[in-house]
Amino acid sequence: MERHVETDPVAELEAVCHGLRDRIHADRNAVDDVLLESPKQVEQYKGGKTTVLGYLVGQAMKATRGQANPQSLNQLFKQKLDS
Repeated sequence: MERHVETDPVAELEAVCHGLRDRIHADRNAVDDVLLESPKQVEQYKGGKTTVLGYLVGQAMKATRGQANPQSLNQLFKQKLDS
C-alpha cells in the first residue's frame, strides 16, 4: 500500500531556489578565485588567446569538485574578462 504524503509546494520551491542561489554564489566565487590565481592566463585571454578559457573553466570545475555547470562558468568568465 502506497502512502501519500502531502508536501508544501511553496516550501519545496523555496528549497530549490535556496539551493540554486547557493550554487550560483559558489560558481561566482570559484570564478573570482581562479581569476586571482591565474594572472598569466588572464593576460593571455585579454591578449586575444581565447583558448585559455578552457583552462580557466577547468580550474573552476576542479574548485567546485565538478558541481558547476561548465557553460555557466564559461559565461561567467567571459562576463568578467570582457568587461
